[in-house]
Amino acid sequence: MEGEPKKEQELSFEKQISLAKTLYDAVDARNEFTERLGGFDDFAAVHQYVDNNRAKYDALDNTFEDARKKFDELVTDKKALVEHLRNIGENVLVDRITQMFGV
Repeated sequence: MEGEPKKEQELSFEKQISLAKTLYDAVDARNEFTERLGGFDDFAAVHQYVDNNRAKYDALDNTFEDARKKFDELVTDKKALVEHLRNIGENVLVDRITQMFGV
């Protein structure tokens, strides 16, 4: 009926996989940044105070948080996506999604 909110259509698996890959890349970029600086503990203790490392980390973390939020909001049936990813051999994405979202 007119005036009622439209129910959003389910995203295709292709679009859901794209969101999963974006999330995966954002996590890796953030984690690789701290690893290059000796790991998160060294980053937190020392390297965040050098140059603009803290701003760089914060930007990477914001990108991750945005990707996670978008994935969480738009992928409504994570279990179905995980099963599809298993079927096509995307086990790295399966591991990341199940770890992050408890699927």
